[in-house]
Amino acid sequence: MKFYQVKYLSYFLFFIGLYFAGRYCINSLAIFVIVAIIGLFKEGIRPIKEFPKLLLLPIAFYIIHIISSLYSSNTPEALFDLEVKFSFLLLPIIFGLQKSIGNKEFINILRIYVHATSLSMFVLLAINIGRYLSHGRFLFYNDYSDMLHPSYLSMYLIFNILIIVFLFIKKQEKPIYLLLSSLISFATLFIAESKAGQLTALLIIIFIAFQLIPSKFRRQAIISSFVLVLVFGYIAKDTKRFSFFVNAMEHYSQIKAHPEKIKESTALRILAWSASIEVIKRNPILGVGNGDIKDELSKVYAERDYNKPLEMHMNSHNQYLETAVGQGLVGLAFLFLMFLAPLFIVQQNPLLVQGFILLALLSILVESMFNTQAGVIFIAFFYALSFSRNYSHKLI
Repeated sequence: MKFYQVKYLSYFLFFIGLYFAGRYCINSLAIFVIVAIIGLFKEGIRPIKEFPKLLLLPIAFYIIHIISSLYSSNTPEALFDLEVKFSFLLLPIIFGLQKSIGNKEFINILRIYVHATSLSMFVLLAINIGRYLSHGRFLFYNDYSDMLHPSYLSMYLIFNILIIVFLFIKKQEKPIYLLLSSLISFATLFIAESKAGQLTALLIIIFIAFQLIPSKFRRQAIISSFVLVLVFGYIAKDTKRFSFFVNAMEHYSQIKAHPEKIKESTALRILAWSASIEVIKRNPILGVGNGDIKDELSKVYAERDYNKPLEMHMNSHNQYLETAVGQGLVGLAFLFLMFLAPLFIVQQNPLLVQGFILLALLSILVESMFNTQAGVIFIAFFYALSFSRNYSHKLI
């Protein structure tokens, strides 16, 4: 087996591991890292002066967390946080030292992701068909993919849809296969029942449409998008999952007035956001440190009789707020810089670059995704892969 085939196999195993989370994700990442390090010796190292500048941003973001751990009183929690976020340091260094990935190799990696996603979703579907035959009912939400939270599963699938559109435009995969992969991705998005995931999927579809339609039809597209959002909202407001969201928005004042009675997830998030803002006000510049985030939030929960969040020891459930709580406005500024800088620096291939950034920014809006390996590894990996490339030449 040639080394490039070994590399592609390591990508495939890593992508499969993503969908099954936990130790599978960590083990498959370890295999990928080992193969990548071997590749540095076999294929050579990129000169330091050519190290991609954008990859310095996630590294700097991680260093800020190291600094914040120094003024954290909860040292074990701070060290655990650094362990979870280690991919923000490791993966940019690995991709930054590798020789720049060429067009053909980049396309092949994207194709591998689609293949791995399709296989993983077929396996997941087969598992649940087996459960249905055994127990007589089909499972949804957390029960469908009990190894990976629906929010993370949805993010992976939406990215797969984004890649499918890209490959179709570039004619880099058989259309029938891309159609099948998109169908199973959309079906799984529906079954996963992630409110944030389905809303994000709608916005990404609108984004894709705006990327593809001619400029002379933009006005009609804006009107159509507005109508689409209204129709989606009208249909979704009466569904089991979205009715909770609508009720939470409509009864916001009651949630704040009687927090001790709140148990529904959307309402709990509102309480967590409110407590996070209070902690930020008390520690605006550098935050409380990455080890003390939950401890400081719990103090506010106790002060305000937020019983359920206190019992659950909830985090901010919003990465922007979570970062501001832990690393203050300094950390939040680096978070925005990390995601927004590529939009101004990388002009080629806007569908993938802008689509990935938009997906990441939307996904971390209702989850503290950098508190889990499932969130950190996915975002750090594709950030490093995408922005380690030499964009001085035209893409396929």
